[in-house]
Amino acid sequence: MANKFYLPGDTARLVEQYENDCQHPGLRLEKYIPKVVIDRETKSSGGGGRERSARVEWLEEVARQWNSGDESYQVWEHASRRWGQMVQALQATDYAWTMTLDGRLIVGMGRETVLETGLTLHHTWGLPLLPGSALKGLTRSWAELEIDNPDAVRRVFGWASNETLHTKTRLEASGSTSTVASSDSSGISDAHIGSVIFLDALPVFYRQPARRTKMVVDIMNPHYSDYYTDGINQKPPAGYLNPVPIFFLAVEGGDWRFAVVPRTPASANDARLAQTWLRDALENLGAGGKTSAGYGYFLTIADSSSDVTTEKDSSAPVVLRHFIQRVESSNAGLLPDIMPEWRELPLDIRKAAAQVMINCAMKIFKVNKLEKKAWYRELVEATQE
Repeated sequence: MANKFYLPGDTARLVEQYENDCQHPGLRLEKYIPKVVIDRETKSSGGGGRERSARVEWLEEVARQWNSGDESYQVWEHASRRWGQMVQALQATDYAWTMTLDGRLIVGMGRETVLETGLTLHHTWGLPLLPGSALKGLTRSWAELEIDNPDAVRRVFGWASNETLHTKTRLEASGSTSTVASSDSSGISDAHIGSVIFLDALPVFYRQPARRTKMVVDIMNPHYSDYYTDGINQKPPAGYLNPVPIFFLAVEGGDWRFAVVPRTPASANDARLAQTWLRDALENLGAGGKTSAGYGYFLTIADSSSDVTTEKDSSAPVVLRHFIQRVESSNAGLLPDIMPEWRELPLDIRKAAAQVMINCAMKIFKVNKLEKKAWYRELVEATQE
């Protein structure tokens, strides 16, 4: 029997035996790629003998397993809680906030992989993430484009040891009073560390599956591959060239947590600046790849600056806020219809949510009428537990 993987026989058989138990998408994308996927084989699928790429089916299976796997969700919840604990330990809760991914995000598409397209995942947890280094670079790009304060930009991001006198000349031309560290005759300055640390951003874990970030299979369909790969330009980019579809994994939707940390207490104002710059960059420039096609843009959630995971429930603050908005924007007569949503809330915020619903109901109905309704009595009992 031929091996399913390009691995030594014994190893391949072990991987095949346990591959369906693997809930870590990073392992599957980097280590456990079947031969038919690497070789771009096709097989009949559906009616009429239509052929379908084995790579597409395998990517769909990887996405489906992560989107529905109980074990991956347990890891996600744990990772989200650890992220919040780290922010609290760094005393950076004032510099943490949540934003909503408006569409899809692809990070790490150009990384080296036999699939030709990659996806950045947390090495240990297998979660999609936005690396802090990428967020720092995005923020600096925004600051240098839009912020007329080169002193603050240099202070927040620091400067490298190979920064030349060209940078100094540019700063002086802009009217900056910032001084470049001592330089030798070659114009190379001493390095200086930035005043703000940028943490990795992770998607928020929700108990409601519909609100979680999803992994999806996406497609690029370049029509002029022959033109781009022809080194001597003998083939023009004409309409008769065959398109070559390229399938890849992306992530879609959900809320994401971001945080910056002042390196010292004296850097608190710089952290505020970096927080504002990064938020603006995510809204206007986008993160990751294919931003010109609309990928990687985020929307700010109102009053999210203090949203940090708690030990009890990693998603409690955001879930409660969204539920309150749902109740307050609904007609009071529809409160009974919201009860199923209330029952699905995490236990540690259900009491507060029940009180919000009671207050809303009492603005419309008389108490003696409410007390006759089973849903109202259920809410009251919840507040007394």
